[in-house]
Amino acid sequence: MYKKVLSLGLCCILLCSGMLVPFAASQSEERRASIAMGDGQSTYYAVLVGCSDYESSRYDLPKGPLPPISVEKMSVLYETLLDAPNWEEQNIILLINEEASRQGIVDALEEMSGRVDENDIFVFSWCGHGTRIEDVDGDEAVFDEDDCFDEAICPYDIGEDGVNCISDDDLDSLFSQIQCSSMLLFFECCFSGGLVEKNSDSVDVDGQNRIVVTSTKPDCLGRMSLLFGWPLLNAFSLGLGQMGRDSNGDGWISAQEAFCITKPVFNLESSMLWAAALMYSYVQFKRDNEKLPFLQACSSVYMTYWMMQSFSLLFYGAAMRNYASMDDGCAGELLLVEL
Repeated sequence: MYKKVLSLGLCCILLCSGMLVPFAASQSEERRASIAMGDGQSTYYAVLVGCSDYESSRYDLPKGPLPPISVEKMSVLYETLLDAPNWEEQNIILLINEEASRQGIVDALEEMSGRVDENDIFVFSWCGHGTRIEDVDGDEAVFDEDDCFDEAICPYDIGEDGVNCISDDDLDSLFSQIQCSSMLLFFECCFSGGLVEKNSDSVDVDGQNRIVVTSTKPDCLGRMSLLFGWPLLNAFSLGLGQMGRDSNGDGWISAQEAFCITKPVFNLESSMLWAAALMYSYVQFKRDNEKLPFLQACSSVYMTYWMMQSFSLLFYGAAMRNYASMDDGCAGELLLVEL
């Protein structure tokens, strides 16, 4: 009995230690290029933001004795873009940890609003905590009377009760000041799916000529990985870099082509964690000469899953589920990396 409890507990540690708690329709090549590249003189700009080491250590990721995610793991998209000939270092603002304060993010986006023009491409990414806050203006309830929350990202200097967070309304206002040809918005955080409102009259961050990539279902918590860091960020970077596929042979990797790689890699990372937990449990039961060790291991992992979800619902009011999705508001492909 002791071994079974120990096995179950270690499975929980393995799978829960990285939890992020809350605080392509085809077009002609000519049409794709005209939409994504403007007049052919596009410049590429980005604001890439990540935070795992917060001002208040209670929010650091991951929890426990292990250190927060390294700067290198949060800078993987930055390095991927710099390897492409169409990206220049002076056009990318990288904000990590203490630089990723509320004011730092706002200042960076406002700076971009003065630099980016209607021919250019803009990318924003956020990796860190996400949360829900009271919807004070009632805009969410216009489309769903049961929705009384705005989704928000939690910068480095997040405080109690959502102080200094940046809501979806704030983000939409800041993005709307950037008059670009096309925009990619990338969010890996809890409740990120709620940043996209399917109603066409919404004021969330999605919109025309915007592609929004998110890591969770609308009402769910997310999970990072002690091994891979931010799994969605890493998977998307692979889709733009080493594993990128130019499906249409136009010499570019588009956001849509990168996401075709991102989703299966993202799902594989989750599957590997569960497979590791299953293998560990099996070895423990086999070592103790238990009957039907594989079935007992499956039972242990199944119980671990429901314990995780029960814990998440009890303490945070939401289930935990990583789910990669893309809301594509572009009429054509958004070309990101030139080969």
